Amino acid sequence: MTMFSDLPTNLFQTHDYSPAYARGLVARILLERASTTAGQTRLSQRDLSLLTGLDWEVVHTTLKSLMDMGAFRIDRHRMVLNRGVLYEILQSWEPDEPVLTK
Repeated sequence: MTMFSDLPTNLFQTHDYSPAYARGLVARILLERASTTAGQTRLSQRDLSLLTGLDWEVVHTTLKSLMDMGAFRIDRHRMVLNRGVLYEILQSWEPDEPVLTK
């Protein structure tokens, strides 16, 4: 079983989660999809939206929050992940948090 088993099955269906829950979802996807050992990923905000079931605007706000927390930086139009910060976010994440709406 993969870590994606608890994500929405309909990738085009979006949900409204709390900001902390959204940060956990996005952090998990970033860590799972990091394409190199250097911690870079080529996922777009739209890709993250489809993978998490979050609205694009929520993903955008969540990424801004994660960047402010030091979870990643942008270098030459790519995200360079700070895995230590992302793991800290995941440790405090509550994956069974209820959906706020829908």
